[in-house]
Amino acid sequence: MVRMAPRLARSLLGAAVSVLLFACTPDEPGTVVRDDDKVRYVVHGDAKVSEAAIDRVVAQIAELSALFGVEPKKVEYHFFESRERLDDGNTCNVETPAEGVVTGCAIIAKSTVLSTLPVHTHELVHLVSHQRFGALPSGLGEGIAVVLSSDSQLPLDLNPVRELRPFQAEDWLDPRRSLAKTDSPPSAYAEAAQNTRFVLDLLGWDGLLEFAEDVSALKSADGIPDLIEKHFERTLEELEADFAAWPRYPSEAHHWVLESAWVEMEPEEERTITSSEVQLVRFEHSVTERTVFTLGGGGFFDIVSADGGRMHPARIPQLSLDVPTHVAFEGPSGIYFLMIPKGSGVVRVSLDRVALDTPLSTFPLIVVAPGESSSPLCVEAETAVENRTSTMAVDVETFATGRPTTFDVCRGDDCTTFDAWVDDRPYPITFEPPACMIPGAEYPSIFDNAGLLLTAAPASGRFLTYQLRDGQ
Repeated sequence: MVRMAPRLARSLLGAAVSVLLFACTPDEPGTVVRDDDKVRYVVHGDAKVSEAAIDRVVAQIAELSALFGVEPKKVEYHFFESRERLDDGNTCNVETPAEGVVTGCAIIAKSTVLSTLPVHTHELVHLVSHQRFGALPSGLGEGIAVVLSSDSQLPLDLNPVRELRPFQAEDWLDPRRSLAKTDSPPSAYAEAAQNTRFVLDLLGWDGLLEFAEDVSALKSADGIPDLIEKHFERTLEELEADFAAWPRYPSEAHHWVLESAWVEMEPEEERTITSSEVQLVRFEHSVTERTVFTLGGGGFFDIVSADGGRMHPARIPQLSLDVPTHVAFEGPSGIYFLMIPKGSGVVRVSLDRVALDTPLSTFPLIVVAPGESSSPLCVEAETAVENRTSTMAVDVETFATGRPTTFDVCRGDDCTTFDAWVDDRPYPITFEPPACMIPGAEYPSIFDNAGLLLTAAPASGRFLTYQLRDGQ
């Protein structure tokens, strides 16, 4: 018997808050593990760091310097084993905000990063961007750092509000405003990154640099309307209208990923990924095949197009931590990233490719596909199939789903249509294998979430995820 059971996923979002300092030093000296003309790398406590991680810091300094058009400077990097050790003596000179946690800071005057991460791209961005611009308003400075940081914990693609928030350029660029001191730093950082990404889409990288040059000269918010007119040839009101029409999907999901921030994998290759050092595995994919990953260790994963856009609304939990989880991915041809979140520990990853009509029989297995153009999923006897993380409430008003309103179940040319939603709720489907499942093309607009009626967010229908197990 094959059973497709609805699952609800609840996503808890947080943010790592960055702090920009102009003078300060850690109280304890630590242990110097490398000191050359590019980096002085110091570890504190029992922190362990690989040579590859230090090489990645050096590579990111070089890549960021080229992006910002400055000469690479030697950086002093302090890696702390824990937030508690970083907080000892208030090393980063801040009070931990009510929302989010401080994971690191950049000390501009000393070209120094203090962090609980062995490679902290966000803080390196602050050091290098300051070489180019000097002090930027917090909104733009943090926005640039988030957009360039693949280690960011801010899932920008998860803001599918029905009525988009305003751009609010005068608040965003106000040099007197600090994002870390707002009522909700995670929201402030996400909005700053959205605004920055919007400007990047309109002006390109060189245009963003020119814009930031002028923004760095602001002494108050009074000059912002003229600055907007100069760079966009728009009034504040006209730019607000452009922002309201800006396609959030998939544009806002796209970080400008540094080449030094990922590793690349080819078919039949295996790698061991340390998630505190690198979170992205880059791979090529063909629409005529499924890319199959085997993941050993960790707890969650994500798949993101290199051109922008998630394949589903939340990070996907692995099915078992006791045995490897297999992931079969299909979608348009292109370059993608398998994302392994920070905190996943050491994860063993292998990659292969199989034809779309190849029977799927290695379990447990998760199938990830675009909701609008998924291939039939064929199963054999003694296989259990569920729709996994298919529907989730995004906020108190909206939901996202990859579960269509119907599925066709076919044996050869004999097909039966099953309702996958009844009374505005996901409805379980059962059928006897062997058979192939074909998702329908329509998605629900209303979700009855325990009596609370939610409307579909713009992400609905962009993802479809199944899990396969041995059994009935």
